[in-house]
Amino acid sequence: MRYFLALVIVGSVLWAKPAPIIQQFNVTTVKVKRADTTANVGKNFGYLRADESQESIIALRFGGYVEKLRATETYQHISKGEVIAEVYSPEVLQAKDEYLSSLKYNAIRPNPGMVQSTKERLIYLNVPMSEISAIEKTGTVGSTTTVRSPVSGYIFDKKIDKGSAFGAMQPLFRVVRLDPIWLEMKFPPEQLETLQKVDSYEIRVTGFERPLYAKRGKIYPNTNPSESTLTMRITLPNPGGKLFPGMYASITPMMHASGALVVPRSAVIRKKGKWFCFKKGEYEGEYEPVEVNAIAVGNDRYEIRSGLSEGNEVVANALFMIDSDAQINGNF
Repeated sequence: MRYFLALVIVGSVLWAKPAPIIQQFNVTTVKVKRADTTANVGKNFGYLRADESQESIIALRFGGYVEKLRATETYQHISKGEVIAEVYSPEVLQAKDEYLSSLKYNAIRPNPGMVQSTKERLIYLNVPMSEISAIEKTGTVGSTTTVRSPVSGYIFDKKIDKGSAFGAMQPLFRVVRLDPIWLEMKFPPEQLETLQKVDSYEIRVTGFERPLYAKRGKIYPNTNPSESTLTMRITLPNPGGKLFPGMYASITPMMHASGALVVPRSAVIRKKGKWFCFKKGEYEGEYEPVEVNAIAVGNDRYEIRSGLSEGNEVVANALFMIDSDAQINGNF
């Protein structure tokens, strides 16, 4: 009989709920309510790099030699239509002479087919229309051909110098436009499921005070084996051209939620790695510590994922409860 009573007493102690806190002072409470929220989901880091779709290779359809070079430096900015070189090409010079000859012959014995054929050869070689028109107007042929940039951007690679020989379709310049620009964010595989639900990101680039905002980007379908990380590519506008490849950035994923349960930040307190609110009890002056799953949303609120329901009343200042009966009575 004595053993049975001992077991009953031990069982009662193990399964008993914490006694509610009896608070004699006036306590301000707030109700758990629903609101739209934006929560920060950790922080990641990454570097800016050039958008591959904004890279252009400048090559010519004929071989020749560089007579004059205007684009002389790596990372020099050039504009679309800007003269970057003047080249001499035996192939182009021969095609120009043939076109001039066909024009002269056509003036004596009309043969528009021959004229069109020799003109199309110049067009195929991508000789500027201004030079073709000059042959028609002046009846002379220039020995060099002007090369203009087909795009605007920075010269990231330069393969020729003054006096250099080059072949047909040999890459001469790699020009990169930096608007837009890519941001590659590294993150561990365990964040993949969460980040696939995130729709926007706050980005802070080193050296810039104001943050940038962007939508979710593309996640690369491979893992970096040396770092065991995945990569997300985020596209950023760069109209002023102030962002450059290699710049470091911190990225904060922003998760938006509609109708989430929220309480003031002061209503939640952390102890021993867990989050608690003090829920109003059945009787006046009773407040029960309730463990909650809380996530900070902004600077003044917490989103409550579990532990409380809409309409529950909680103490507005949880720290006040800690400083009073909760510690005195040993209930929390």
